[in-house]
Amino acid sequence: MHKIIDSCSFLPTPEALRQWFAIISKSEAYLRVFWKGFAHWADLTKEEYFAIIDGRSHEDARSHLIDRVGSAKSMSAAQFVAQMDEGGIQTAVIHNSDCERLLGVKPLPYEYTADIARQFRGRFAMLAGIDPLKGHRSVEELNHCIQQLGYTGLLVVPFRNGIPASDEAFKPLYRRCQELGAPVWIHSTNNWDPRFPMDYSHPRVVDKLAIEFPELKIMIGHAGWPWVLEAVTVAWRHPNVYVEVSAFHPKSIAEQGFGFEALLRFGPGPLRDKVLFGSTWNLLNQPMGKILNEVRKLPGVSQDLADKWLHHNAAKVLNLT
Repeated sequence: MHKIIDSCSFLPTPEALRQWFAIISKSEAYLRVFWKGFAHWADLTKEEYFAIIDGRSHEDARSHLIDRVGSAKSMSAAQFVAQMDEGGIQTAVIHNSDCERLLGVKPLPYEYTADIARQFRGRFAMLAGIDPLKGHRSVEELNHCIQQLGYTGLLVVPFRNGIPASDEAFKPLYRRCQELGAPVWIHSTNNWDPRFPMDYSHPRVVDKLAIEFPELKIMIGHAGWPWVLEAVTVAWRHPNVYVEVSAFHPKSIAEQGFGFEALLRFGPGPLRDKVLFGSTWNLLNQPMGKILNEVRKLPGVSQDLADKWLHHNAAKVLNLT
């Protein structure tokens, strides 16, 4: 049994928590859909949480919750690494995001995450969330992150930049990642912000990108739900495309009608080398090790297959030794 690579994790330091919540809570819909995770980090009961959400203006509620998130249950990087050890996690894939232009939230410096990764060598892989609309500066930042700071690849969350993942603005970044052999993780699930189309993240976008960039390693983030069959098909079609499964508890994945039937049907066969699992534990309110070890209990998942999904595939895609 190999130690786990958590392909979609989260750094719970005070600074990272506040920035994460400041971004995601820009949409009131996210405050309501993911209330359990936010209430947990703010150390509030359901009743207390919704009293804040329903009793104040959106901006006032955000400000109040940001003050609580980041102090109530945050932890140091060392405490987080200890939690990783308890769960059998070898490496956690963490990221930061620059969506200041659209959302007005100042990003954490790329150096912040890199400094933590340097302190705990081998325990973190980093994906850089870069604003593609900065023009040539975007590629300069990508080069700096990967070549100087040790980032592994690129994180793309299209609706936070207000454009689809196929927009021409992203393509210089994709091209540079292809040249560097660096992978790209693309948010390919529904977004809950009604201001932006769901199609910004549809797996069909990844299909077109894989044709245009045939040597670019692309991870379909969050398994493309609710378009899991399409995500599976795109990964099956293209040797450079992988399915990253996170934001859903493995026990839910096994439920009939939840939408993951195609993954469980084709995952053990044609996709055995194409699936990576991440915990997204910050939203699921459970330790990352507990979440990821549930993968071993999925129907049809042998020990060998679990090792691939929890370690080998991620090590290959993310260039981890």
